[in-house]
Amino acid sequence: MVCVVLFLPVLSQGQKLTTDKLQISLQPLSEEEFQAHLKFDIPDFEKLASEKVNIDYAVLEFDVQVMAVDSASVDILEVLLAAETENAPRQNLAYNTNPVTTRVIRTKTGVQRVRVNLTQLLELWVRNKIANHGLLLVSHRRQVEKTLCSGKVILPVEPRPSIKIFYTELD
Repeated sequence: MVCVVLFLPVLSQGQKLTTDKLQISLQPLSEEEFQAHLKFDIPDFEKLASEKVNIDYAVLEFDVQVMAVDSASVDILEVLLAAETENAPRQNLAYNTNPVTTRVIRTKTGVQRVRVNLTQLLELWVRNKIANHGLLLVSHRRQVEKTLCSGKVILPVEPRPSIKIFYTELD
């Protein structure tokens, strides 16, 4: 019988940070289509060094008002890292080639909660020291009928969008 001993880093009990201090601007892309730029300060994680922080899960939550219905429509939105100009995706970054997506279901009108997984983005900003110029929420590039268009959805609506970050301290 072979016994294998693994040495794993010691983890402290998980912590949670929540912020609703987001700056949101809607930016026109064409006559009807728009994108949303969201910017927020990266928390200091109780002044821990970045190599001591493990981002377990981070989520952006916001509500949209669905105005136009499509009986079979599940619309996909992409979450891209913004460039320094804050109105275009950052170039030459693997994440933006295959970004995190989320969906908006337009089968009925009304307010709908949207959740976006930001774990990868926070890791890039905190661990890899990539500059935080915010993120862009855009209609999926391969989707012919765009989601973020005037008359289809209004975003954000109350309550304010918030970001929840769950993390642990590595010893």
